[in-house]
Amino acid sequence: MKRVCLTLGRFIAACSDSTTQPAADGGVDAPAVSNTDSGTGTDSGTNTDAGDAGGGGDAAVETPTRIYATFVTHNEQSNNIPCKDVVDPTKQTEYLNNRAATITFAKTIADAGGAYDLQSDLTYIEQINLFDNASVTASTGGKNLFKYLNEFAPGKVTVDMHSHEKSGVGGFNSADVAEALDKLGVPANGVVGGFIASPAKDENWTRFRSPMKAIRSSYQWSAKLLWGGGSANHVNDPKASGMWRPKSPDEFMVDDPAQTLPNIGGYADISKDDYAVALTSLIDMLKTNKLEKNRMYTITLMTPQCNLHRDATLTEKAKSTIAAHTADVAAGLLVWTTLSDALNTWKTAYKSQAVILPR
Repeated sequence: MKRVCLTLGRFIAACSDSTTQPAADGGVDAPAVSNTDSGTGTDSGTNTDAGDAGGGGDAAVETPTRIYATFVTHNEQSNNIPCKDVVDPTKQTEYLNNRAATITFAKTIADAGGAYDLQSDLTYIEQINLFDNASVTASTGGKNLFKYLNEFAPGKVTVDMHSHEKSGVGGFNSADVAEALDKLGVPANGVVGGFIASPAKDENWTRFRSPMKAIRSSYQWSAKLLWGGGSANHVNDPKASGMWRPKSPDEFMVDDPAQTLPNIGGYADISKDDYAVALTSLIDMLKTNKLEKNRMYTITLMTPQCNLHRDATLTEKAKSTIAAHTADVAAGLLVWTTLSDALNTWKTAYKSQAVILPR
């Protein structure tokens, strides 16, 4: 028996005693797995109440190891160059072109069998409030953009909160963004669409363990799932596949069953255009028995929303990526899932058993 610890820079994943085999890339030894039964079908379900994510323990899990993948987009504030014109209240045409391209992106993914989480900051919501009048919403059944996207393909497309919070006069926090979405007809699902995890001294995620009150109102919002832990300018993001309950700012990559706020790992580098490579790599590890048996591995495929109307290849790449893995879905190796449904699957099918695979 050999003590195996997975590490990523200064972050340490959980260690375990296991028979080992050499890793293919010459890195840390990976647990030897005899995972010949990959299973079939999906376990995504609909997560209406994520609830308590505790109770990891040593519960036996019979669900085969699978990769759970999600497309994710962000829009940003006006200081972000790609979004600068899209969120400019004087540039209606730019917003409307992006609106149409975002719908095309969502429909393309849903029609191809994928899953997509759109995560929105406050300024884009303000554009919807400004420009989604009756003539604009005629193309979406009388619904504003986000209400339409959140409802047209249940289990395949959902809208989450994403916030670059601002303090002071006119400031807002994540609860304010969740309230703004709620007013558009998009109920809060508890997904934290991005936060600071590194370096530990700058973290801002532990506050999500408690209910958050909005700055602009008495609205209260509660987080149920962390996603998108990063660093300033994404220079040292903690990248991993799997789900776990981060222990502390200094031990983000350590599971603590006593905690109730889980994190879902994105695995792919969101600052680079490599998600197709990362997805293939992760599936290859499953096919060659390099992943732990009866565990849930995750990956998110990030695309910049504000460029969707400028670069049609972003939508085509998403479509081709889904098509390239049709056989993996049929074999039960890959499941396309929204982030909320991934949480529900982890709690039910995988009994909240943590796994952390750093990249």
